[in-house]
Amino acid sequence: MVGKLKILLLSVLLSSTYVFSQSGLGTVKGTVKDETSSEPLPSSKVLLKQNGTIKGGAVTDLDGKFQINGVQPGSYDIEVRNSDGYQPSVVTGVAISPDKITFLDNLVLSKPQLIRDLEEVKIVAYRVPLIDKDGGASGATVTREDISRLPVRSAAGVASTVGGVNTNEGSGEISVRGSRSDGTYFYIDGIKVRGSANLPKSALEEVSVITGGVPANYGDVTGGIISITTRGPSATYFGSAEVVTSGVYFKGADKDGYDGKVFGLDKYGYNLFEGMLSGPLLMQRDSTGKKTKPRLGFLVSANFTDQLDSRPLADGGYRIKKDVRDELIANPLRPTSTGFGTFHNALFLRESDFEKVAWRMNARSTDFSGQAKIDVNTGPSVNLQFGGSLNYNNGSNYSYAGSLLNFQNFGVSKSLDYRVFGRLTQRFNNDKEGSSSKIKSALYNIMVDYTKSKRDVYDPKHQYNIFNYGHVGTFETSRRPSYEFDPATQTYVHNGFKDIEVKFTPSETNATLASITTQYYNIYNGSPIGHYENLFQIQQGNALRNGDSPSSVYGIWSNIGTPYNFFGKTENDQFRVTGAGAVVIGDHSISLGFEYEQRIDRGWTSGTTTGGGTNGPIGIWSIARQLANFHIRELDLNSGVVSDSGSFKAITYDRLNSGYASTSGTGEYGGQLNNDNQSFFDYNLRNKLGLNPAGSDFVDIDKYDPSLFQYDMFSPDELLNGGNSFVSYWGFDHTGAKVRGATDINKYFNEYDKNGNYKRFVGAFQPTYIAGYIMDKFAFKDIVFNVGVRVDVFDANQPVLKDPYLFYNAKTAKEARALKESDPNQYAWVNIPESVGDDYVVYVNDVNNPTAINGFRTGTNWYNATGTPIEDPKVIKGAAGIAPWLVDPSLTTPNANAFEDYKAQVNVMPRIAFSFPISDQASFFAHYDILTKRPTSGFRFDPFDYQFIQSRSAIIDNANL
Repeated sequence: MVGKLKILLLSVLLSSTYVFSQSGLGTVKGTVKDETSSEPLPSSKVLLKQNGTIKGGAVTDLDGKFQINGVQPGSYDIEVRNSDGYQPSVVTGVAISPDKITFLDNLVLSKPQLIRDLEEVKIVAYRVPLIDKDGGASGATVTREDISRLPVRSAAGVASTVGGVNTNEGSGEISVRGSRSDGTYFYIDGIKVRGSANLPKSALEEVSVITGGVPANYGDVTGGIISITTRGPSATYFGSAEVVTSGVYFKGADKDGYDGKVFGLDKYGYNLFEGMLSGPLLMQRDSTGKKTKPRLGFLVSANFTDQLDSRPLADGGYRIKKDVRDELIANPLRPTSTGFGTFHNALFLRESDFEKVAWRMNARSTDFSGQAKIDVNTGPSVNLQFGGSLNYNNGSNYSYAGSLLNFQNFGVSKSLDYRVFGRLTQRFNNDKEGSSSKIKSALYNIMVDYTKSKRDVYDPKHQYNIFNYGHVGTFETSRRPSYEFDPATQTYVHNGFKDIEVKFTPSETNATLASITTQYYNIYNGSPIGHYENLFQIQQGNALRNGDSPSSVYGIWSNIGTPYNFFGKTENDQFRVTGAGAVVIGDHSISLGFEYEQRIDRGWTSGTTTGGGTNGPIGIWSIARQLANFHIRELDLNSGVVSDSGSFKAITYDRLNSGYASTSGTGEYGGQLNNDNQSFFDYNLRNKLGLNPAGSDFVDIDKYDPSLFQYDMFSPDELLNGGNSFVSYWGFDHTGAKVRGATDINKYFNEYDKNGNYKRFVGAFQPTYIAGYIMDKFAFKDIVFNVGVRVDVFDANQPVLKDPYLFYNAKTAKEARALKESDPNQYAWVNIPESVGDDYVVYVNDVNNPTAINGFRTGTNWYNATGTPIEDPKVIKGAAGIAPWLVDPSLTTPNANAFEDYKAQVNVMPRIAFSFPISDQASFFAHYDILTKRPTSGFRFDPFDYQFIQSRSAIIDNANL
């Protein structure tokens, strides 16, 4: 359906006689009069200039009226000329706002007494009116002059000065008139923003905020619109530079910053460097070679901000003293009184072991933002513009739990957002004197933009070296066969293997973690029995194996050396084409436009963003231990070798190798396709170590260097770990490699890779959004009307459940009736009331062996066995819960039959707004809107949720929003 809608909308809009841009353009409307007689002056030329370049123009009609449409927001000079003996006049600094009419009703020309005065130009400074006559959309516009006076530097900060806009001081999220923060969208030069909207302050021309009365050319919003217009290029060279500092931070010699100092006004180390440069790139020359006007103009601006602590605590914070920390690293444990185990010395710290600090440790952040524009001057009626912006952030993932003892081990977050665009606008003016045409002007505008947002989060020491995260050192375990005496045969029978001692060599990868285990060995030096015969004893003794983290201090503070247990990356792309066209017929400005947007979102993560928990890069050591040697844990009772141990005999067995490589005699990995008991990780590890992959050698995981291991040694299901997943991905595979294509639920559950393992392919999330609108904006005397209608179409392009209550196909009342008719004896218990429709789902007393009908359901309406409506579905529960009569009760995981394609959502939204001034200090406005927006989170289809529905208790995202 959505394909047909796309073709219909695009074909109608692109075949129109005028095609125009989606949003963000302004209009200038006014009247030119004689200063003495106040009579209108027809045939006056009105020129729109910016930085000395003509950007548009119009000729007044018989009533002295003019209108210039499709103006890029910004500051302009309006030049007015009349050849009938009037002195030229220029109104400077006229602010043109996006999607608004700027009224110039008092443009006057006068006839000079002397002829030579005709060559002089009268200059008048524009004054922003107290009351905006075009107030149908409530909100405000903050111009560059006002922005320069504000004590904020970001567009979000500027927007927060507008009534009805609230900024959360913690998250920085913006809410408009009480709506959710995700109900408000930022636009930069007409580009819908994904990611950061940060720009240099010097790049801001104006910030326009719509808090109500949203016009039809904006959609996908339920809160407000914040439209940012950046400055345009200049015909002459100019630039600026700015440096702001509150203090300069010097880290000192200590790598952890204990001897760091800030010199300046405060202790929080705020430093900003900002600059801008604009001017012509290419000038047009006349016949004499003299430069006349720019052909190409540019503007670039950049901002670099470094902050030691962007959110300092009101009364400072605390940290462990350096000498105390050094002592804890050297002696992290103390023995218990029982002779077994240890205590962490961090549990015995006192108030005197801590010191106050003015700034939060390891909370530094760095931002860089830039913006550029290039204007191609193709004439007063055509504007061609290219531009883009960029924002980069690198900051610490500060954690209050780690701030006291473990601030050295915070993760880092890096983000990069950039967007580029190209825009073409062309105006057609009917400026012929004496023309009787009702069409005054027309224009079209096309814009194409592309946005990419990237995020990377990880431990800065280890990044994506996953086995480094939890590496403590090498543990080499000595083991020997264990025996049990059989009195019947007077023989010692081999019953397994016993670990007798673990030798430990600390690693420098995580030296602080290694020091814990090192001291444990020092405390019980020479006494392996009960202390380090095996890895479990080491863990029980409060020391660390590979993949372990030290226990927290009183359940509040992260212990010294606790590694950051998360890494991940996301990559989101957005491609948009917008266009609209407008024609001015009399006092009506009628516009028709469209918008097409395609997003592609990818992600690959391990762990939780807080850096805690057991899953994630630290826990990969645990799953490696579980997967290695799994297929040789039993003994081969057919391989016994009898030996004489003196008074008694002993029988010893080989390890039983149940792996496919051994049982098939091929030496090849069988995979899940052949129910191979040998893990893919074990098979790859043996090959990497030069061992026989079909052999029965015991592989001691913990004695190898972490550089030996890689993610691609695991199969997808081994990392998904039965729902207790070590990795989550979409648009990437389980190793973090980018993949292309959409998720196919049937392939996800059934497709194998070349190794015979389930491929578990999850495509990128690729929703599509298209919209079209028609709008008429006109002024009747002082009343401004804006009337329009918008149609939004959203397609999530993903599988969704056919029935939100069913993961498997269930029998309907129609099918149940047919079964009873075909075999009345076997289905004698099937009794369906006549009031129950054929499409009702049947619920029974037992999923596997139904013997009675408990109730029915259609949609969200439930009925008991007699067909009577019920409010609580618990009424029809069986002994094992609510039980639909499944077509195939043997299924344990959902399959493709339970899913269907997402059905495109179509919304029609009329918009009506009008306003008029009551006095020079007050105005009246009213509007009626229907607003809709697509979901912003919690609706991506995740097949993992359905695969592990039995083992996970997490809330499942609703993919059918």
